[in-house]
Amino acid sequence: MRFEEVYRSVQGIVHKTRREYYIKLWDKSDWDQEGMIILHQLLQQEPGIEKEAIRLYTYFKVKFRNYVKDKEKENVMRFEEVYRSVQGIVHKTRREYYIKLWDKSDWDQEGMIILHQLLQQEPGIEKEAIRLYTYFKVKFRNYVKDKVRRQESQKRKFDRMNHEDITELSHLVAEDGLLSDEKVLLQDMLESYRNTLGPSDQIKYQSLISGQRFKGRSKMLQELKVHLSDFQD
Repeated sequence: MRFEEVYRSVQGIVHKTRREYYIKLWDKSDWDQEGMIILHQLLQQEPGIEKEAIRLYTYFKVKFRNYVKDKEKENVMRFEEVYRSVQGIVHKTRREYYIKLWDKSDWDQEGMIILHQLLQQEPGIEKEAIRLYTYFKVKFRNYVKDKVRRQESQKRKFDRMNHEDITELSHLVAEDGLLSDEKVLLQDMLESYRNTLGPSDQIKYQSLISGQRFKGRSKMLQELKVHLSDFQD
């Protein structure tokens, strides 16, 4: 049986594995090439196995998938090594800027996301230390500055609210400009305030958020502003 014919009998394993794992810089032809190499090794290690379809399929599947898993681990290790080379930029930026609700692990996670994007946009940049450092620094700091601008914009909007603007809160929660963590925080604070109210006041609260007027509206507005004061910090 010709080698190409034998490979076609196990090629489906290669393509299925390709859909399950990501190996940087491998395209379809690379996967097939690696599959052929593994098959060639298997045929040398197990003479005559090409005549036993089930055994061939089973042995190749195990051997190829283990090979790919090892490659993926190498990829992860290399990525972590590359990230360590720019991690100082992340930590220095963290000392310069404040993003509400981000702790150290959040900063590292965002740094890894930006690095992954950069490696995809600039193939091979990890081999050029100075270029990698420069590009990552610009990209990450710009990303953080954008986050800070959005955060400050929403804070200013909240600070400018007067009693008549308090109904803007429902729109503020829905806006894309508000950071996801802040949306959760604001929603929780509004919900916690609502839970302190009795049945009749809860009806008034719904009227307040809907922009309706009712007796005692000014008092409830003031209470809500006080309750939400922590959101401005």
